[in-house]
Amino acid sequence: MFFTRNRPTLPAREARSARRVVRGRRRRERLAEVAKGP
Repeated sequence: MFFTRNRPTLPAREARSARRVVRGRRRRERLAEVAKGP
């Protein structure tokens, strides 16, 4: 497992969920920027 290198304390499941959360956060920020417009 390549997760042990980055986060040895977190199991694969938690790492995956964290990744998902980060992805959602980025998507939200991107949508917000687009909504603001020029």
